Amino acid sequence: MKPVSRFASPASLDAVMSRGWLAFEEEDLSGWVCRFSSGVTRRANSVLPLFGPPNTNGAIDEVEAAYRLRGLPPVFQISPNSLPHDLDSMLGARGYSLASPTLVQVLKREDFARAVVGEPDPGIVLQDAPSDAWLKALWESEGPHSPAAQAASVRILGNTPSVYASLVIEGSIHAIARMALVDDLG
Repeated sequence: MKPVSRFASPASLDAVMSRGWLAFEEEDLSGWVCRFSSGVTRRANSVLPLFGPPNTNGAIDEVEAAYRLRGLPPVFQISPNSLPHDLDSMLGARGYSLASPTLVQVLKREDFARAVVGEPDPGIVLQDAPSDAWLKALWESEGPHSPAAQAASVRILGNTPSVYASLVIEGSIHAIARMALVDDLG
């Protein structure tokens, strides 16, 4: 994992990413932010360990109980700034495993227009809300699949101003992307 950004520290990126994918509910447990959103998406249903608790094993026990109470698996969002710094190995010793690695890319808003070089590709469609076709492409590729979970995902997506991109070829979407807009970052 690349620990340095030209724009922000890993700690501030963790906080920005959390605001770019807001959970329905957040609870502080021993200095960690536990996020709950009906089980839809990992980030909106995960622990953000930005502060080191005085008793890490006790804090993990608390987290597991909070997620179990909601019928959710405990998931930790680990980054170079997670505290304590050996949290990843502590979780591994408890049977946790690495799942869903994430590549974080950051762009200052004012640099967005300069990032597009030459004539815009007519197949790239940018919108400020996800179209029905964009949502269908999302749900077909990674879910969720139930109507209730899809409604929850629309609610999560709508919590933060964003740009939704679609690559459209011969009338059908071949790729999608979302860029959350938080402060001066995308």
